[in-house]
Amino acid sequence: MKNIVILGGGFGGLRTAIDLSDKVDDKEWKIILIDRNNYQTFTPSLYEVASAFGVAPDAYSLKLRKTIAVPFDEVKNADKINFVQAEIAELDLAGKQVKTRGGQIFEFEYCDFALGAETDNFGIPGVSDYSFMLKTVDDGVAINKNLNELFKEAIEEKRELPIKIIVGGGGFNGIETAAELACCAKNLAKLCGMDAVACRGITIIEAMPRILPMIGDKERAKVYKRLKDLRVDILEGDPINEVGSDFISLKSGKKLEADLIIWSSGVKANSFLKNIKGLELDEKGRIKADSNLQTHSAISGQANNGVFAIGDNISFIDPKNQKPIPGMGYLAIEQGRIAAENIIRKIKNKKLFSYKPKYDYWIAPVGGKNAVAKIYGRIFTGFAGWLIREAADLRYLLGILPLGRAVRAFSESTEVFLKND
Repeated sequence: MKNIVILGGGFGGLRTAIDLSDKVDDKEWKIILIDRNNYQTFTPSLYEVASAFGVAPDAYSLKLRKTIAVPFDEVKNADKINFVQAEIAELDLAGKQVKTRGGQIFEFEYCDFALGAETDNFGIPGVSDYSFMLKTVDDGVAINKNLNELFKEAIEEKRELPIKIIVGGGGFNGIETAAELACCAKNLAKLCGMDAVACRGITIIEAMPRILPMIGDKERAKVYKRLKDLRVDILEGDPINEVGSDFISLKSGKKLEADLIIWSSGVKANSFLKNIKGLELDEKGRIKADSNLQTHSAISGQANNGVFAIGDNISFIDPKNQKPIPGMGYLAIEQGRIAAENIIRKIKNKKLFSYKPKYDYWIAPVGGKNAVAKIYGRIFTGFAGWLIREAADLRYLLGILPLGRAVRAFSESTEVFLKND
């Protein structure tokens, strides 16, 4: 039996595995998906975990974790996919072999890189030491626990008001987190019998001249208005210079006190990639992927036969504008489908499919039942935008889980997250 190895179980990697499991002969081909976890993290809702309100505490925060953790053994065609919980130690492209830190060795005929990206601290002193990242389930749970602890200390008069929260980064993740935290802080204040306005101070700091630099002015104005209504402050065009245990200093010289610092300022290429001999990378350390999503050799420049790459770990140049495409979840899913299709075509000796990205829509939740969405040129705001986001989440779950399990997962997470609305 021959192996198809998929490295990473994020949006793109899992999509590749499920699509392949529908199409390959499982008596001839073995699909192996390797991930450090035994579940997929639904990262678009990480901010919901960080800001969840009214969740009964338990020793391991299991209820909160379950809202965005999708066990691999519950996905569609799980019996046809071999899930391996491990970290990759070595990858030999020439020998077509993967080795895990546990010593397991997997040979492959085809391979799909779907390792995702890592949080980038941009070399700023103190970021890794004193701020909370928002990349994993553990990160979201840690922020939630810390937030509740801060308000508990305020009730006991062990901490002065207002609770000062700083979110580093004004991209989608930062905006969503700050807006939802504003709702959570308001609810916590009411629960604690405190003034909902006087007890909190949330600030977004963005190094660029404007938050959400990838969207248009018209849509950005709607986001500004919503954040203003939530009493979220925004500092733009002033990069963070240093992060301390209870402060952030800016390039302008301004210094802000902080009780809670959340870092959502960007990602970088997976550091493991630079250790792979012969893999062609761009100047930022991302895998160069061609029009078929194949990788190339850094030595010969030729395509690595049967080795594909998708998601945040790739650099793909959009032929329409000659610029790298953005890292977005739905693009990774689309790329996962293309990778699966091209592996099938490789097996059947057919011409490979060319990837033509489309990314003219996005959804930005901005606290409670409120979102700003741009769908093929049309802008939706408020409750309508929120409904579109909910529909998108349900659609994704229906794509990776059996019907009953998808509906149950959606309803369980919605039940938890609506308490903050």
